[in-house]
Amino acid sequence: MHDRDNPRHPLHGAFTKHLRASEQAIVLRALIESNSHDNRGYRLPREKTETEFIYRYEPIPLPLMWSVMLGEVIHNCRSALDHVITQLMLLRNPQERPNRNNEFPIHKTKESFDKHQGRQLYLLSPSDVTLVEQFQPYMAKLDGIDPLATPVFLLDQLWNIDKHRLVQILISDSLELRHISADPPCSTPGEWLRPLGPIRSGDIVYRRPVVPGPAFNVNCRVERPVCISDTGEATPGTTNVGEIMDTMVAFTDDVLTKADRLFPMYP
Repeated sequence: MHDRDNPRHPLHGAFTKHLRASEQAIVLRALIESNSHDNRGYRLPREKTETEFIYRYEPIPLPLMWSVMLGEVIHNCRSALDHVITQLMLLRNPQERPNRNNEFPIHKTKESFDKHQGRQLYLLSPSDVTLVEQFQPYMAKLDGIDPLATPVFLLDQLWNIDKHRLVQILISDSLELRHISADPPCSTPGEWLRPLGPIRSGDIVYRRPVVPGPAFNVNCRVERPVCISDTGEATPGTTNVGEIMDTMVAFTDDVLTKADRLFPMYP
């Protein structure tokens, strides 16, 4: 394998895009995890009745910038694949100019791949075409995998949504109350803290009788897995953002590693 930091390598741009996607994925994952481990991800609005104070859990909407950052991860991964095709074409045909139709094809069927490869893989060698074909969604059927569930198909779908329609809709799914405490600790008769476990927006987390006493605070930690959703609601089809980023970055790395072997050594 060549040195990915070598600026003379034709895939240096693709390698750099993959590196940027990896870095952005790390940053976004850290932001998501911090949102579950501090008090920035929720509010506890207080209600007062004649007899008690009531605190309810209210999650703060996820920042739209997270959706934009996810889009950057997706775009850099998908763009790196197209760079591979352009550089392979130039490797085989040094006198040619890049063709606007050259791109990394993604097809659900062999028939579709064969129909479009002459345009999308223009001037590539048979070995190049073989490499690209092994990553096509329809090849997964040989292993009993649904082509629509492959990393490359998911990457292309998310890329088109982010590029042409709207930023990805991110939601918090399966909220879990992992910690809750009152300061000072509960000592007033009738004081109540919610047991740990599943929690939803609007659930009561703390009750306290209206009696004289010192000022008090309530702290909790809620685990908030962040998922992509087409509808803004948690459904069986929602996918964890961390898992998506890991899959996209790993898939792109696999393509680049195998494409790298087709290029000669560069000093």
